[in-house]
Amino acid sequence: MYRKIPSTVPISWIDVSSDLPENTTGRSCAQLMSRFHVRTADGVVLSGARAFIALWLLFPSWRWLGRIGSLPLMPSILEGAYRGFLLVRPGIQWVFRKIYPDPMPGK
Repeated sequence: MYRKIPSTVPISWIDVSSDLPENTTGRSCAQLMSRFHVRTADGVVLSGARAFIALWLLFPSWRWLGRIGSLPLMPSILEGAYRGFLLVRPGIQWVFRKIYPDPMPGK
């Protein structure tokens, strides 16, 4: 979804499920797959709500959401919501696998 949005700076997208992220982040593939991560231009690795906020600020069409997320207390509120989502994510994925058993037929 985010890859198709024009950004204010070039973004290097890494598929942590197939690339070798532990060589560049110090985290295992399982750790990186468990939460959303962003590495900033200065090398800082952010995760969860702070990672989303940092990414939103790079997209002109999403910057407003990044600014709201940057307000005092908002990162903590968004992190709580994100952690709640992570608890139900396996169930959501299970439902989608039942509805769409082969998302990429012929590949």
